[in-house]
Amino acid sequence: MKPNPVKVMQIVHAAFCLSIFLFTLVTSLTNQQQPYFKFLPDGDDPLYPLFPIIGLGLITLSAFLFRKLIGKAVGLTNAEQKVSAYQTAFIAKCACLEAACMIQITAYFLNPNMMFLLIAVLGLAFLITARPAKEKVIDTLSLVYPDTEKL
Repeated sequence: MKPNPVKVMQIVHAAFCLSIFLFTLVTSLTNQQQPYFKFLPDGDDPLYPLFPIIGLGLITLSAFLFRKLIGKAVGLTNAEQKVSAYQTAFIAKCACLEAACMIQITAYFLNPNMMFLLIAVLGLAFLITARPAKEKVIDTLSLVYPDTEKL
């Protein structure tokens, strides 16, 4: 018996979310510096202009990459291939979002500007909303009755 692909994606999704949460928790507890919030960059913070741009770029890349891979998946005729392509697109999206969050949390650990955590929370929010559901997969892949029962 094959495992349910939606359940597998939900477990992978939970692992991505949990890893970000735990890394944030450990970083916050081990960081000995006083956190501050500075929105506008100044010359004192060499990480500030680069890390938010990388984080926001990875969040944007995740959406673009997902749409591009799903566009290829919709063109397939076999339902199993469509679901497999959806899983690939989903994991690519989650990996980009996790990378964006991890980079921001690491920057926060090095320099406790709360702006880094704000961008990490934004990435985590996008990741949480990307949680796969059976209905979402069916709608995205335009699956019909005999194929929907395999999910």
